[in-house]
Amino acid sequence: MDIEIKCQNKDLSEYYPSRSPDKEKEVQEWFNVGRMNTTAQVHPKLLTEALVRASEAKVISRARLVGIQKNKKNSRITGLQCCISIQGDQKRGKSKPSKKTLPVKSLVCFCMGPWTSELRQWGLHVPRIIGMKSHGLVLQPTAKSGGCPQKVAYLESPGISAEYSILEVYPRPDGSVFVNGKAERMKAVRTPATKVLPSRGSLEGVLKCLKSTAPSLSEYKVGEFHACHYPMPPDEKPVIGKISGTENAFIASGHMYWGIANAPATGMVVAQMMLGMNPSLDLTEYSPSRFFRKKKERSRPRTSRKLEAH
Repeated sequence: MDIEIKCQNKDLSEYYPSRSPDKEKEVQEWFNVGRMNTTAQVHPKLLTEALVRASEAKVISRARLVGIQKNKKNSRITGLQCCISIQGDQKRGKSKPSKKTLPVKSLVCFCMGPWTSELRQWGLHVPRIIGMKSHGLVLQPTAKSGGCPQKVAYLESPGISAEYSILEVYPRPDGSVFVNGKAERMKAVRTPATKVLPSRGSLEGVLKCLKSTAPSLSEYKVGEFHACHYPMPPDEKPVIGKISGTENAFIASGHMYWGIANAPATGMVVAQMMLGMNPSLDLTEYSPSRFFRKKKERSRPRTSRKLEAH
């Protein structure tokens, strides 16, 4: 499978303010954080589609988990109740939901990101994972735009609203530029993935910060603008492993901003566990049971101290 697209590397000083005497007031500090042999860029949608095609897996899109069937005798998950949106009247833009139970014949792995906490309502021992909302903007080149170097830039603009003062700029080989805005405050995510929309005023805030830090991109036109939620575990570490209290359920979630970067390694170790093999990596600190084990560990010392005091 070949999904690599080579990008030309250029000096950022051609497009962003350099640290020259006349720009000293504009740029307080700059430094390189990676080189061509240590960094890479992927297109999330294209990468996902390529991996699905390569796996030849059967995919059900636009489905939401609404229930779990379990065997009461051995706590084995036997079915997943899903609400699947079926396209209805295309002219009116309506969709008809249809409920369906998918049988679980062997094992199941939940990769639900910021919606992982929904599993708790069905008695599964998983931590509370909340979401950090972030906004993504795709800029398209115009006749006036001079292009952008194929090099990622992290830009910070003091004085702008805290939510939009830090931007990540990712030029793409097709000439477009993806801009990621600083995330908002973390909170529980209850909105279905298909209904996550940008916050009011967020586009204006991102464009204002972009104009201040990267004026060379002001000639680009706004293409897509969307929002997403990063899954944030309580201790900011991924949650990977077997779910305690079940015979056949696993979890892989909570990678925060590094989901794509950590996905290949996560997929490998989860597959190894599900096949009964020893994982290639030590997953002790990522086990979902760590959140429930700590409660027991904290209760024991308190009891022993009381006994010693008496």
